[in-house]
Amino acid sequence: MAELQNLPLRGVDEQMASLTEAQKRSFVRQVTEIISSNKEELKKQGLDVSAKLKELQEKIAAAEKAEDEQLRAQAAAKEKTTNSVKATTEAYQLASAQVEAIVGSIGKTDPLSTKIKNIRDAMANEALRGKKQQA
Repeated sequence: MAELQNLPLRGVDEQMASLTEAQKRSFVRQVTEIISSNKEELKKQGLDVSAKLKELQEKIAAAEKAEDEQLRAQAAAKEKTTNSVKATTEAYQLASAQVEAIVGSIGKTDPLSTKIKNIRDAMANEALRGKKQQA
């Protein structure tokens, strides 16, 4: 009966592919609890699950820690994205105000006004950006 501990189960890979990470962790927690609650009975039946139970407990602890780290990283990335968007928006608004101030001071027809106003127009017009380079 001990040799059954290491046998792969048929259909497990197909079922596992359709489960979310949260469902997989829940499955492991439930199986761990069942094995833990029944390890003495299993041992009486000739199946010592102590080593595998310990391994399961270690693996679920590692999985839960990794999930927590992932969630923290996602939250940090979201905050960093918000900060980046805010800083970029503020810089863009200041640059736009400076364009308007320059154009207002030297006139719309001045070559510098034309040059500086064309920067945004060129960025907005995809055809003026030039051909994209293949990575």
